[in-house]
Amino acid sequence: MSRSLKQWKEAASLIIAAKHARVAAPARPSTDKKPCNYQLLLLKRQRKTAFASAHVFPGGVIDSSDFSHKWLEVFKYVGVSSNNLDLPDLQGKPRPWPVTVSRNERGLPSDVAFRICALRETFEESGVLILSQQHSPNESNTMASCYHGGLSKADLRDWQKRVHNDGSSFIDLCHELKAVPDIWSLREWFHILTPQFLKKRYDTMFYLCAMDIPPAVHIDDVEMVKTEWSSPIDILKRFGQHEFTLEPPQLIQASSLQKFPDLQELHEYATKKQLLGTDDWMPIPFIAKDGLLITLPGDDLYPSDVTYNTNQQMRRLDETREEAKERCQNLFRVHVNDMRPTALFCNIQLPYGLPSPLSGNENEWKELPS
Repeated sequence: MSRSLKQWKEAASLIIAAKHARVAAPARPSTDKKPCNYQLLLLKRQRKTAFASAHVFPGGVIDSSDFSHKWLEVFKYVGVSSNNLDLPDLQGKPRPWPVTVSRNERGLPSDVAFRICALRETFEESGVLILSQQHSPNESNTMASCYHGGLSKADLRDWQKRVHNDGSSFIDLCHELKAVPDIWSLREWFHILTPQFLKKRYDTMFYLCAMDIPPAVHIDDVEMVKTEWSSPIDILKRFGQHEFTLEPPQLIQASSLQKFPDLQELHEYATKKQLLGTDDWMPIPFIAKDGLLITLPGDDLYPSDVTYNTNQQMRRLDETREEAKERCQNLFRVHVNDMRPTALFCNIQLPYGLPSPLSGNENEWKELPS
């Protein structure tokens, strides 16, 4: 695929999975059906923002300060230098372009900057401040935690506003607390670009972060209007009941993560998965006789000549979506009605350890057990 970033804004997002205190950790094997002992953090967006009224994972657009060489002074608090940032060695593994390209010789590597972006945006939007006063190797089984350094709720809200108005204030906050963004607690999960037919397009790295203590959440009241903690199955159920609005990436991840009812199991899996590399997802839409379907890599309909040309005409099918499904052996696609996903089909093993989502549709999701 040819590559141009001009039409996509680079961004990072964080999937926070936090221990759900009301459900005890299960002792049975993961193949048994059992209650989920963690919940995912979703934020409901304002109507006048991108992805209006959708429930999304915290995240946002990269800021120049995320690459700043000033971060190197911050990392000295935990004895880490520019030569010892200690992220997983993924040389020779498939990696998304945004986190491998060299940008600023004086600044941070892209891989580090995108993790900082995910943590900065998470604090800006939700008030969840994932910092650390010690360096934990990325392969460690230690889960993330919040660190406020004794700041009051009022002080935290003030810093939240300052970071929202100026991304470089996140550097100042870390100096104030003598703590660092806990980049080592983030597990690289997947990478996706917004489909070409949408006006607002993002090139987004998604990370997963496990927390054994649920953090307090304080939304920014600027971009977000509500927070929700829900298990993957509850997310699908409430989406099927039209309580939630989800974009395809959130829908796919909720469907994938329901395979992991235990937080420790998920954390250990994500730690191993990121060492395998990460694939690029460029969703490709088709207009069928009865509506829109969006294909992803691995689907039989997914074209081999994908480019990043935003002027490319929408592909059309002279058949219904069901007819297109019946003639294909390998499926990884989403059916969309009125810009809302209504069905997800996946019968392939996704590469590089990313768990495959379970197929389903609105009628099935709304009947899922609570």
